[in-house]
Amino acid sequence: MYRHIAGLLRKAVPIALLILGILYSPHCLQAQESVFEVKSVIRDVRLRFKLNPADLRCLTPLIKKENNDVLLIYARFGGDEPDYTPELWKQLATKRAEFEGRMDEPLSKRQRSALRSARSALERRILTFIVGDFINFLGKYLDLDALQFDGVSHFYYLDSHNKYDLMLRGFRDPYLLQMAVAEVSKRTESWMERILTPDRLRVFRLLLANNDDLVSG
Repeated sequence: MYRHIAGLLRKAVPIALLILGILYSPHCLQAQESVFEVKSVIRDVRLRFKLNPADLRCLTPLIKKENNDVLLIYARFGGDEPDYTPELWKQLATKRAEFEGRMDEPLSKRQRSALRSARSALERRILTFIVGDFINFLGKYLDLDALQFDGVSHFYYLDSHNKYDLMLRGFRDPYLLQMAVAEVSKRTESWMERILTPDRLRVFRLLLANNDDLVSG
């Protein structure tokens, strides 16, 4: 019993901290609606998979549960000091594998497809927040001008999109996923060399090196 309670607390504390962070953010209401609501995700899968009321009664609590699980990823990697490193993709892959392991629920084939689609939508949404946090952090840390900020934004959103697609295909093979993610990172960093001035590029590389040290440590 005590072990069960301890497990619940480990899950609840990060979400509680995330809620406090959002409640005290300057864009509180918009952030709450975007991060915590699942109505739009449920609506989309309902229309796409032609779900009936019985399907929705079965799937709605499962989708809400998956949203809470995905929020833990943001609690770990998002915020004012975001952690947009290979560890993010490792964690996403681990949690995706755990999700697939929970698919032993007595669901129909259509319900399983709908739940997978909902999970992917929730993951993509959280990734958009994390990469947005990272871009904003870079903008301040590197003192980017508007043109540089737009360029960095474009290539890091593309970076996130490409890595997420790799994660979906390769979450069962961590080593190959790590190699593929590293290749995408190299391409993105090569674009940073064209966008940033020499001084900013030097600071950017130091930041990446420090992040690598933290991850390896």
